[in-house]
Amino acid sequence: MKRIVLYVVWLSILITAGCGNKISKEEIITNAVNKDINSVELNGTVHVKVSSQNQFMTQSMDLHMKFIQEPFLSYMKLNTIDGKLELYIDEDTTYMKSPDMNQWLKVQTKSVPELAAMASDNSLKKEFERLHDFINLYELEKAGDDYILKVKLNESADDQEIELVKNIIVDAAGDTDFEITNLNSFDYEITLDKNYLLKSAESTIDTELKFGEKIDNFIVEINVNYKNFNNVKAFSVPDNIVNNARTY
Repeated sequence: MKRIVLYVVWLSILITAGCGNKISKEEIITNAVNKDINSVELNGTVHVKVSSQNQFMTQSMDLHMKFIQEPFLSYMKLNTIDGKLELYIDEDTTYMKSPDMNQWLKVQTKSVPELAAMASDNSLKKEFERLHDFINLYELEKAGDDYILKVKLNESADDQEIELVKNIIVDAAGDTDFEITNLNSFDYEITLDKNYLLKSAESTIDTELKFGEKIDNFIVEINVNYKNFNNVKAFSVPDNIVNNARTY
């Protein structure tokens, strides 16, 4: 379950055109990477289906997240069928509360590798930098003033295409000890506005992953919309959480 939750959280933060004016894919990505982003807000939905050894799990959730880069502070809320999961993360301290907890928990961010990575990585820039490595796999379209980058893979994916999917899963799950035994489908689309700011990201992945001797089938659908680039109002961890959180 921990692996699934981390996969969803990261993949959710995945983060993550056309040629009407002859601009290339490389130029679009370079312009996006070079954008100075100090804050952003996003909303999205996540649907997960996992089958393992004749057992099945489904989960749907609504995601809300915002962050400010300097000084770094992120707030994340996941609404699930079991209740609400909330996190405040800065470079030193993370506060979290899940549906099965009756009070907020306080941990050192650096003590949990996944949290430390979230506090230190610029996920949007990292995603665009990854696009540079796999740029030939993406199609470029133009829709009005928007640029759209798409990739669509299936069971006939070659080694480079499988490497792209594995690269994304490694970032999502924080786990490198797995093998993609079968890729049924992978669809990924990101939309940027005329200023090369990310507007939305949609992703669907259907794959079988082998962890040790265990093979699980994952189907994950994600839809995320971004807003308020460099315009997120300053926020902080509420005093009642700071004063009453239990240290772990």
